[in-house]
Amino acid sequence: MQKRRLGRRLWEFLGVLCVLGGAAAFVLLLLLRADERFPWYTTAREVLTGAETFLRSLRPKPLFALAIMLCYLLCAKVPIFALSTLCLVSAAVLPTPWALLLNTAGVSLLCTLKYRQGDKKGGGRAWDIVLRNRGLRTLLEREGAGNPWVLAALRLTPICPVGGVSRLYGAMEYPRGGFLWVTLAGLAPRMVAYTFLGRGVFDPLSTAFLSPLILVLLISGFTLLFWDTLLRFASGKKSREASYSLQEFHEIQKKRKTKL
Repeated sequence: MQKRRLGRRLWEFLGVLCVLGGAAAFVLLLLLRADERFPWYTTAREVLTGAETFLRSLRPKPLFALAIMLCYLLCAKVPIFALSTLCLVSAAVLPTPWALLLNTAGVSLLCTLKYRQGDKKGGGRAWDIVLRNRGLRTLLEREGAGNPWVLAALRLTPICPVGGVSRLYGAMEYPRGGFLWVTLAGLAPRMVAYTFLGRGVFDPLSTAFLSPLILVLLISGFTLLFWDTLLRFASGKKSREASYSLQEFHEIQKKRKTKL
């Protein structure tokens, strides 16, 4: 019980931290709109511009795109790269439309492979956690049909692994077509924001970088607070049900004593 409370407190802390970070980035963006620059930024921008020119001049681009797809394929076996990392790197080298298309294809490949793995071998550790929590299992399974709203919310949450959630829904035998569409829709805000972050990473005090950063932080913060509130509600409901059952038990005992 104490570990669960610490986990929920951590989610709450991270959620509030992300929201505050997004607010701070928004204030910084407003200040920079007034053309206020830090003295050291000019030198740093020259170094970043050199790195940007080097990366954008890399040839051939198809080999780089193939390397990114191989990274997504590798993540289906060993999750060594985060979705944010692959989106940032691809957008730093490729044009934004191509980076978005590449990341969409990579995520589709990764999620499909993990879904099949869950369908054949089970949900792994994530499924074990679900089995231990009756309320969470009911929420996810939705009377055996799978809950698309929970899937979308999990995709919006940054700390939920893309592959782990895919394997979990594969184990629940959620329809594959609907699974992929909901997955892409839920991940779309994060993928777009990460891609534009990668596009503006060489000018971190620009609107092109700060705007998607604010979006990422706010999405992360509010989804973490949403799950924290949901877990609190589920925990409170469970305790109320337990207390009601105990009260009911005492009433039965009193009736028995009266009859005797």
